[in-house]
Amino acid sequence: MNKINKSVLIGVLAFAVVVLAVGGWQLLGNREPAVTPDEQLAETPVQQPAEEPEPEVEPVEEPEPEEEPEPAEEPEPAEEPAPVVLPRAEAIKGTPVIDAEMDPIWENAKELITNSWVVGTEGSSARIRTMWDDTSLYVYAHVTDNLLSKASANRWEQDSIEVFIDQNNAKATAYEADDMQFRINFDNEQSFGSNATAELITSATKIVEDGYIVEFGIRLEQVPPKENHVIGFEFQVNDDNGAGSRTGKVLWHDSSGNAWQNPSVFAELIMLPPQ
Repeated sequence: MNKINKSVLIGVLAFAVVVLAVGGWQLLGNREPAVTPDEQLAETPVQQPAEEPEPEVEPVEEPEPEEEPEPAEEPEPAEEPAPVVLPRAEAIKGTPVIDAEMDPIWENAKELITNSWVVGTEGSSARIRTMWDDTSLYVYAHVTDNLLSKASANRWEQDSIEVFIDQNNAKATAYEADDMQFRINFDNEQSFGSNATAELITSATKIVEDGYIVEFGIRLEQVPPKENHVIGFEFQVNDDNGAGSRTGKVLWHDSSGNAWQNPSVFAELIMLPPQ
């Protein structure tokens, strides 16, 4: 290597040394004093944990206050069934002659008509009047019947009338000692049901153009008659059209046809004071 090149190289190396020396001092001059580990911990800011965001709370709708239930209406008391009003015959005070004739005294008595059909819908029927005195109940009946018959051996199937009496009006469902059933056909032949006897009844009949008349008196011994006394009372007409069987059965009130065994189905009769 020639001298020039060596000189250049030496110059370059010297310059490099100077540069390095200057840079190192600068670095040393700017260097901060060493920090101890405790100081480092003290100076190191403690990173606080990030606060968790508060959960979003959806607004809760407050329930509307419940309406207080209206007090329950007290049920209306059940209506009691209306009492059954029975038809009531009005017997006038008096004592007729039992001869199947219309005495003038009968003209003052109200007339009843049998129109409660149990067998058939037409046929024999009756218009009846009632009377009483201190011992007996009296009945006058005009029965319309265009063909009189007693062909049947059964008295209740012959052309006849029947009367039912409940002396104390107890409305029992079976016959008691004071309840009676009498039957009389157009020929004045008597027959009897419960508690009825020939000794208690006096009767007369008469055949007329449109049927027959029956007049009779029945002694009331269990409960003696008196003013305003009410008894159970029912009247029935039996009709045989000639066939030898009952083709018609009509009563004043009872529609069950059970008056012969059940006094509770009778209507009523009141004994009026003297007029």
